[in-house]
Amino acid sequence: MNNKLAHILPLQQKITVNQSFEIKFDFPVDDSGLAISLSAQVHPNDNEPFYLINDFHIIISGVVKDDSSALPPQEIKMIVRNSKCLWVHRDVERETLLSVAIGKEIEQKRSLQAPVFFVRSFDALSESSLTPQLQDY
Repeated sequence: MNNKLAHILPLQQKITVNQSFEIKFDFPVDDSGLAISLSAQVHPNDNEPFYLINDFHIIISGVVKDDSSALPPQEIKMIVRNSKCLWVHRDVERETLLSVAIGKEIEQKRSLQAPVFFVRSFDALSESSLTPQLQDY
């Protein structure tokens, strides 16, 4: 008999629900000590582990200015390099002040959400198969 059981594992590493959300963050202007407060919409991608960020709006005195987008759309993702997690632009896989600022805010939003669960199955009849079937995310 080949019964499959479901094993539910909490996953804190990635927002996997394909639901857009808003972020607000400070974008540093070089090493000047100045920062621009921005809001933007984040759209997780279904097929690849990256985020599309668009609709950047400047925040002045706590009020989001509803003008046209202050920046063009950005695609960022988290990678591991030399055992460190880095937020990089998807196309060039390089960190910038913008990708780091956006990535930190995505992490903050993610930590405030309820845990996301993946269902991983294993074969109930075989001890060696009690290890969850992992997928690369």
